[in-house]
Amino acid sequence: MMSGEERQSWSLGVLLNGFAVVPPHLSAVVVEGISIDSRTVSAGDMFIAISGTNKDGADYIEQAISKGAVVVLLENGSREYLQGVMVEDLRSVTGRIASRFYGHPSSKLKIAAVTGTDGKSSVTHFIASAMEQIEGGASVIGTLGGQLMADEQGRVATGHTTPPSIELQKLFSRFLASGAKSVALEASSHGIEQSRLSGSVINSAVLTQVGRDHLDYHGSISNYREVKRGLFYMPDLESVVVNLDDELGREIYLDPAREVKCIGYGLESDEIKPDLYGKIIMQGHKGIALKIEYQHESKILNSMLYGKFNASNLLASLGLLISWKISFARAVDLLERVVPVPGRMEPFMGNGPTIIVDYAHTPGALAAALVAIREHLSGASTSGKIWVLFGCGGDRDKGKRQEMGAVAEQYADVVILTDDNPRGESAEEIVQQILLGMEQPDQVKVIHDRAEAIHYSYGEAGRDDIVLIAGKGHEEYQLVGNKKISFSDRTVAVSITVDGELS
Repeated sequence: MMSGEERQSWSLGVLLNGFAVVPPHLSAVVVEGISIDSRTVSAGDMFIAISGTNKDGADYIEQAISKGAVVVLLENGSREYLQGVMVEDLRSVTGRIASRFYGHPSSKLKIAAVTGTDGKSSVTHFIASAMEQIEGGASVIGTLGGQLMADEQGRVATGHTTPPSIELQKLFSRFLASGAKSVALEASSHGIEQSRLSGSVINSAVLTQVGRDHLDYHGSISNYREVKRGLFYMPDLESVVVNLDDELGREIYLDPAREVKCIGYGLESDEIKPDLYGKIIMQGHKGIALKIEYQHESKILNSMLYGKFNASNLLASLGLLISWKISFARAVDLLERVVPVPGRMEPFMGNGPTIIVDYAHTPGALAAALVAIREHLSGASTSGKIWVLFGCGGDRDKGKRQEMGAVAEQYADVVILTDDNPRGESAEEIVQQILLGMEQPDQVKVIHDRAEAIHYSYGEAGRDDIVLIAGKGHEEYQLVGNKKISFSDRTVAVSITVDGELS
């Protein structure tokens, strides 16, 4: 397990110096912890009452005080409390306060922040895997939680792709105390928009690609893109790596206002010649082979991964490693050894069809996964069919549901619709909205029970077929109504392919 769990302590006047005017009667108060969640408050903590999307921290002040909070930080204009301190722009300042509380841990680490609609988990794990081989002490924070690469059992569940700012600073501190030297961090659009990176010294920013996601939160694709763009203009950046096959990547690369070193990578960019250019020269049963050119050098990268998007993810990782002064040749060698991230185009093989579990939950990601499988089957010279099994999450971007249906019908041979995380919506209505995007909805089989749907697909598919289970990837639960039910696509896939049974 990671060390660094001992509680810190600061006098409030020193901790908040430069952030707020502390009333004299509170200046000497000793703060031993900080929290934005009243449920996790301990005696001696400072409670930060941030106003969120659905909840207002001010509503939980009494609960926090009853649990031992010695001081409360509030937005200017909030109700006054004897134990309260008013702070201007509280949300953006919280990360900086947390950074000070934990001793500015990010300034002692090399940190790469990776953003994009898809590919963040893969790229961060590829980077961390390479850095672990080079110097040890590599860590990763993202959708799968936070962990040192050498301590998988010590993984910390975060509940967010990018943890809230206090939790993020605490993770940096824990990693540092456990010998970390570098961190590969997933930077989600929510995380950027909500200032979760505030107080963090980010050395490098990486862009994978920008498609459609989280429009229920951001309102429009243009807003979503602008949030992503913000990462590449953070203070303290030393380098950026952008995808020149992506419109936003090209805009950042060509922006005269960008001051830091930029490496552009691409597989097919015709408008701009990438600094790091890759060409897929083989796709088949053993994976992919890429011919990569960089500054008059050329190397072949053979990988057990497959799919055009993974070729792009490898180039993104390569660009970051080069920006961190690792030689082109050595970086290629390191990336040849990376393996699929759990739940990201992860294959499961037995005596029947191959199952692939992938987190694809956007139209672009689903299309990319299905195209990759088609190319894999073509390269392997088999006549196998593609089965795809997926659903859409409830209480999320409804506009993408028809697009997901259209993509599945276009690129797969057999479509099975099932439940994803219906949350508070009717599972039947979600499926009906997906079907609206299909020209032949009567050809689609609907099985709401996800485990039953997986068993059915595996039992009906041929030995040379590939069954893509999309949407949930690494997740180990389903959200149905207000219940969190234990469920894992990966666990079901293992039981089926290993046991060879449908029970």
